[in-house]
Amino acid sequence: MNPFGIPLPPDMDLSGFLTASSGPVNWEIARFVARSMAGDAEKPPRWTHVEGEYDDLVRAAEIQVAEHTGLACTHLLTPVQVVSRAQWATDHLEVFRPLLDPLAEKMAAGEIELGGQGPEPFSNLMRALTPMMMGAQAGMLVGYMSHHVLGRYDLQLPPPEGEYALVFVGPNLEDAERGLNVIPRDFKFWVALRDVTRAFVLAQPGIRETMLDLMRDVVVTVKVDPEMAEQFRGFDPNDPESMQRLLADATGLVSSMEPAQRESMEYMEAFVSLLDGYTTHVLEALAAERITSLREIEDAIERHSLERGEMQNAFEEMMGFDLRRGLTGPGRDFCDAVVSMEGIKALNRVFADAQSRPSLDELHNPADWMARTIGRRG
Repeated sequence: MNPFGIPLPPDMDLSGFLTASSGPVNWEIARFVARSMAGDAEKPPRWTHVEGEYDDLVRAAEIQVAEHTGLACTHLLTPVQVVSRAQWATDHLEVFRPLLDPLAEKMAAGEIELGGQGPEPFSNLMRALTPMMMGAQAGMLVGYMSHHVLGRYDLQLPPPEGEYALVFVGPNLEDAERGLNVIPRDFKFWVALRDVTRAFVLAQPGIRETMLDLMRDVVVTVKVDPEMAEQFRGFDPNDPESMQRLLADATGLVSSMEPAQRESMEYMEAFVSLLDGYTTHVLEALAAERITSLREIEDAIERHSLERGEMQNAFEEMMGFDLRRGLTGPGRDFCDAVVSMEGIKALNRVFADAQSRPSLDELHNPADWMARTIGRRG
């Protein structure tokens, strides 16, 4: 099944969306599609009855993460927000702007070569429709994710600048508590610890900016899927049904990178693996001492991760790369090894500056990283 498919109301005239945006991506149609797919736009956007409980858990987690790691977080993580799927989808479209805008700009300027490209008038039509298609793709992806994510940091994407306060998705957390058969209070605290640790990591100087730069480097190297052009054949901008078919049948925008551009991907993979590994290391250390049902929660989360694998596939289909493609293991092993040999203060050197971060090779050989950065191998 194509996870991007969305049934649109047959009586809705979408032709106005063609001119609704002056930017490279039509974010108006993105919001419309995302909220439609979320499915609870008519319900209250905030779950205020549980926000106080999550506030308390996040404050407790902040103290414990700070004491354990020695890291500082200058950004406020509370008060938290517990929101509907539609509210999460609407808010988190902003996360994709740094990735989609550069890609859309290249497409609109005709700078991306399409295999089997048609006559110039057809190419012009495709460029004119790029903002709408990119907006629809973004909306479908985020709307689909809204049914699976638990909080702000389920995907390894940094939040918009200055927006570090934690956001949890109320209906998904409630469904997870019931469906995973876990102790609710323990599960809530596990989620709070996870997202607080990720927020601390992303709040370290230069980390968010480096992550965005690396992702942009990868995005601008991708090739547009040649089959995408086929979606535009037979399209009539004056026919609302034609537009509905175009949106409902949309598939991924990109296919792959050139072999020569793999270096950018390797830099990003090493960096994301490091951040995810640090988070996992700290989460496991803290949770082991404080959550009595940790083993049951970890087993349940593992099942949940397998069941929601389509979400990761959907991201990869659209963007051309998967941010969680086996990335956790090397980073976690690296962090475990460094802490075992030298303690967490030594590991925290990865946040000192760009030169202190491990390369992809050093992730697999932590002793080499230690020899380079602290002058000994442990």
